[in-house]
Amino acid sequence: MKARVVTQMQACVLAYGIDDERRQALDAILQDMDIAAKYISDQDLAQSIGYLAGFAGFARKEEAGRHVDCGGCVVMCAMPNARMNAFLKALQTQGVNIPLKAMVTANNQSWSFCKLLEELSNEHAAIGRMQKKRNS
Repeated sequence: MKARVVTQMQACVLAYGIDDERRQALDAILQDMDIAAKYISDQDLAQSIGYLAGFAGFARKEEAGRHVDCGGCVVMCAMPNARMNAFLKALQTQGVNIPLKAMVTANNQSWSFCKLLEELSNEHAAIGRMQKKRNS
């Protein structure tokens, strides 16, 4: 039998497009829950989710990112479901409105942050249209 070394990653949140007021509240929640925060700049939007999350095997790209107006996004990394649910509940309880939320998956870790924002924005808009249609 082969030995396998598993390294435990620290839970973290990749955040983008968060204004100062929400950032203060988000920082307080993350500090209280002992979750690391990494704020993504426009220049980092071309980088892969895996690279930004600090995963092994992902290198920095030389591409420059471009600003995306999304109203705010958080991407949760290395969080068990119970901890992720507690984080989302804390956001809701504290009134921190961040419209786009995701978790790092095997599927999206190779995507650029920009691509993830586009996918989340499209999903968010589609859900909004469905809710509007249902309510009319």
